[in-house]
Amino acid sequence: MKKFTALFAALFAVCFWTGPSLALDNAQVPKTVLPDPSPGTEPATVVLPQVLAIKPVYSVVSQEQTAREDNLSINNSTQSVAVYPGNIIRFTISNPMAFLNTRPADNSKVVLYVNGVEMKGIVSDWMSQITRLQINAGQLPALGNTADIFIALRRNDSTRNAWQFFYSNTGHFYDNFTNLNASIGWQGMSELQKVPGTPRVTIIYYRIWVFVCWMLLFVIVLGLFVYICVFTDALKDGGRGGAYSLSLSQLMFWTTLVIGAFIYTLVLTDIVTTFNTSILLLLGVSAGTTGLAYVIDSNFAKNNPGAPQKQHATFLKDILTDGNGYSVQRIQAFAWNLVLGMYFIIYTIDNKSMPEFSSTILFLAGISSASYLGAKGPENTNAARPVAAAGSPATPSPAPAVQASA
Repeated sequence: MKKFTALFAALFAVCFWTGPSLALDNAQVPKTVLPDPSPGTEPATVVLPQVLAIKPVYSVVSQEQTAREDNLSINNSTQSVAVYPGNIIRFTISNPMAFLNTRPADNSKVVLYVNGVEMKGIVSDWMSQITRLQINAGQLPALGNTADIFIALRRNDSTRNAWQFFYSNTGHFYDNFTNLNASIGWQGMSELQKVPGTPRVTIIYYRIWVFVCWMLLFVIVLGLFVYICVFTDALKDGGRGGAYSLSLSQLMFWTTLVIGAFIYTLVLTDIVTTFNTSILLLLGVSAGTTGLAYVIDSNFAKNNPGAPQKQHATFLKDILTDGNGYSVQRIQAFAWNLVLGMYFIIYTIDNKSMPEFSSTILFLAGISSASYLGAKGPENTNAARPVAAAGSPATPSPAPAVQASA
């Protein structure tokens, strides 16, 4: 009986533990679906666009050979391409669709980047007619794996700052070229990276023989001015034998500098509008000083017909003395114009453009001229006193005549 009871208990235990397992096996439990490990389901790798090649597009066929020769003579290397102002640079990029998707706005344009700096104004119209709505709607022509983007090196008022950047990166003031690390990118963004081996860009501003011809023209003009100053009475008061005039010399000085700077910048930049308001105001100060000085001297000569005329000694003595000795106002005006003229020359050579003087500098120039003009009246009065004393009966012996200022 005990054996029978133990056997029955064992059978009951087996049924109890195996029953739930059989029920679970018969139930349809959903299985967990593991991701397909096939390569096709892996996340796609985004390929960033890059600049693959840089090649210039010359305006004439003969310019290509000339540019190649100029480039070798300048860089002695084939790791750079030579271009001239007005040429077009072709940038070949990879993955143009990805590049287009990074455009910040519909009106953004592709712009030239040099040494990582955006050159505003030197832009391309690539895909400028395509909007974001058209891209999202699929209304876009097939771009392919690569695309060519063309950048024109125009020189005008809108690109003046960009060319100013080029000139500032010129090695020496006498160099006619600059070698740049050029790329492209969207306005307000960053430049595209270039694949290794992509050439640099050498911009040749002008041909040497053209510069020499223009400089010869300037030398001729300068020689003409020197002839006028030395062998004529154009800068003298009172005609032949008179002393040099400070105001006329100042006007001739600035006229010569501005003409020379205009020729220099015109050859290098091909921009006619290199003048700025400050240069015109500076010329106006010189011209106004000359005109007012002439009026003062004319009134003095009219009121004092017997006053002696200041005679010529040397150029510096003529313009720095007032007939009674050296004048502080004349020395100050002469020194200020000399310093400002030296700055004008150095700035023009280094920056390939005329300086734009601040209002403070122009006020200083005006004060210098005003002090000179303010002293001319007393100078002429002092010069006339010995003449009046010479005709007075109370004076036993007339004083030596003092020369009138010029």
